[in-house]
Amino acid sequence: AGFSIVSVGTGATVFHGALKPRPDVGYEYKPLPYQNVLEADFSGLTAPGEYRLVVPGLGASLPFLVDDGIAMGWLRTYALVLYHQRCGEANVLPFTRFIHDACHLAPAEVPTTAPAFAFTWTTIASKNADFASNPRHTAPQLKDAASQLYPFVNQGTIDVSGGHHDAGDTSKYTINSAALVHLLMFTVDAFPAVGALDNLGLPESGDGIGDLLEEAKWEADYIAKLQDDDGGFYFLVYPKNREYEDGLSTGTGDPQVVWPKNTSATAAAVAALAQCSSSPAFKRAYPEAAAAYLAKARKGWDFLTKAITKYGKDGAYQKITFYGDRWMHDDELAWAACEMYLATGEPLYQEKLFKWFPRPNDSETFLWGWSRLAESWGNVIRSYAFAARTGRLPLEK
Repeated sequence: AGFSIVSVGTGATVFHGALKPRPDVGYEYKPLPYQNVLEADFSGLTAPGEYRLVVPGLGASLPFLVDDGIAMGWLRTYALVLYHQRCGEANVLPFTRFIHDACHLAPAEVPTTAPAFAFTWTTIASKNADFASNPRHTAPQLKDAASQLYPFVNQGTIDVSGGHHDAGDTSKYTINSAALVHLLMFTVDAFPAVGALDNLGLPESGDGIGDLLEEAKWEADYIAKLQDDDGGFYFLVYPKNREYEDGLSTGTGDPQVVWPKNTSATAAAVAALAQCSSSPAFKRAYPEAAAAYLAKARKGWDFLTKAITKYGKDGAYQKITFYGDRWMHDDELAWAACEMYLATGEPLYQEKLFKWFPRPNDSETFLWGWSRLAESWGNVIRSYAFAARTGRLPLEK
């Protein structure tokens, strides 16, 4: 009998269509899930209004809206989420009712072997205790300052203010931070007119620079602070004396430490900074920052090159936590090579990309056997496939 779209206000049927089979694909276990799925396509309904979808014999959906403002309402909600997650800045009226003072402005400490950092190293060792379960993980376990492949160069304290809290626990994971930059910058550059939106309800709204671009820079500026003098980037910023911080609404945040460098976090940071530096929109708005980001990305790439030359590709990777560990550092290295190529046009980086990611259709790089844009592999595919459309390189390159 198909389906109908019915007006909530009048009860009139405004659209009718056939239900088409849409079984899901890609699952590798049995019984296959989601095989009895029917699709109701009412793309042709464009008149604004409140509707229900009705299927005879099954029932009716909850009411939903068709309106040009739906997407903007969603986007403003998303922007407000990012505003709430900002670190190092007060959340204030009228942008939110959930106000708090600027948090985590105190410099973070670099953990040494001193007893003051016993909690940090015990926690790190517990997070990677299963390192030997992966036969490719040939590096020693990272469990104390002496076992680092890449010892801290800077000592004392470091300004790591800014960025966004990863979740309610307020920690800041470099790989996740880099992924946020990628998704925001890809949206700015690849989707028409989105980069110009300057009315998302943020403190910067109305200043003539797109709000999503400014949110990406807020995160990228933080990432840029995480680079040690040898070019490597710290894995995360974390509470000094407990695993998960809460209670931020009334305070300014726990004392924090940086965790050691590794190649996956460094490669992700290199990629994110290089992506900003190659964005036409970013370069127009922030030419000096774009140049500084690329310089930091080059220094980070040199760190990666030296690490792999010294230890081999597998041996250069030390697990810290499960973040970025599904494919060790393979996907982050490929992403770094991709973004460095798009930022510079230098063939060396393209050669490394093709070496490290020779088959984008290889199911071994799919998450759950079907998700083809998994983790940093997905960042590679998006950036490379849209490089000409986003104005990074001419199509012939």
